[in-house]
Amino acid sequence: MQLTLKPNSKEPAIQHLRKEATAAGATFTGDTSGGTCVAWGVELTYSVSGDTVTINIVKKPFIMPKSVIENKIKGFLAPYLL
Repeated sequence: MQLTLKPNSKEPAIQHLRKEATAAGATFTGDTSGGTCVAWGVELTYSVSGDTVTINIVKKPFIMPKSVIENKIKGFLAPYLL
């Protein structure tokens, strides 16, 4: 499962995602080229190429719809998306 986003500025977007995720209890590792985020049975990886951030949902609880995860990520990054 993959989500592709185009933030208007990738470094502040990644920093904001890190801040929001860790404040919510997630483990976040990585930088502006790629990394991982793990919380509540959800494991994500992300990679940055040019002006595109690709987020892969590696693992999720069976009962949690993919759309819930995608909407949460988009909500975290809303101020930074084009």
